[in-house]
Amino acid sequence: MKKKRLLLFAWIVAVAIVITFSLIPLSSQDETLKFQTMDSSSPKAVIIDQLNNELPSEEFQNKVTEYLTGAGYKVDLFNTDEITIDFYKKLPTMGYQYIVIRSHALGEGLVDNSASLFTGEKYSEHKYIKEQFLGHIGQGIPVLYGAFKILEEDEVLDRTYYVIGSKFIEEAMVGNFQNSTIILAGCETAKDSKLANSFLKRGASEVIGWTGLVDSSRNDKDVLDLMNKTLVNDVEIPDAISLVMKDYDQRLHGDTNLVYFSSEPSL
Repeated sequence: MKKKRLLLFAWIVAVAIVITFSLIPLSSQDETLKFQTMDSSSPKAVIIDQLNNELPSEEFQNKVTEYLTGAGYKVDLFNTDEITIDFYKKLPTMGYQYIVIRSHALGEGLVDNSASLFTGEKYSEHKYIKEQFLGHIGQGIPVLYGAFKILEEDEVLDRTYYVIGSKFIEEAMVGNFQNSTIILAGCETAKDSKLANSFLKRGASEVIGWTGLVDSSRNDKDVLDLMNKTLVNDVEIPDAISLVMKDYDQRLHGDTNLVYFSSEPSL
């Protein structure tokens, strides 16, 4: 008799649990599912801030995030130490439609005669042997704009990083970008069209870069201005660049321009 009572009690508890769950408002469940669906379908964007260790700018990261989230993007952030050769290899597979690369760069000479982007990974001749042999990657020392000095041998070793260029993008990267907009926010990233064209061949739809040297504060200001005009005020990128460059005083900041490359044929 006692066993039967226990079984009856267990059955009543089970029924109560089922009834309780059935009474949860369907609207709450629907809202949860709706949120999950919206989140998974949101376009993705990324800030790749190779300069963060040396020239950190929380304001830049926050404003870029604000503009991108306001435009409906889910935003990821990678700082200096996370920006390795392996990171850049898999970047096209990560599904980003908007990519902002804030980085040291150099117009030519470090690898494959194209503009080069610095990683945040210290150079070693014993790592990435295949990539070095094939000329996919090189090495270089980032120099702050206007800051030149003779480095001691130990300083040279400590400040030498892997760099990537056009050949790396075309031959070593995996997968393709998803019609991505890519801003190359660094010196001489568009000194010629090689680096930008390599990104376009890899699936990017638009690439913006600098034709010459630019100091970090001016770089940050103008890139934020460009993103505000395009993402907030819906100005077309070529028109927005023209507006940004109208305010650019080349007498004070050097002979450099923001330029635009597109996968769409010119009319």
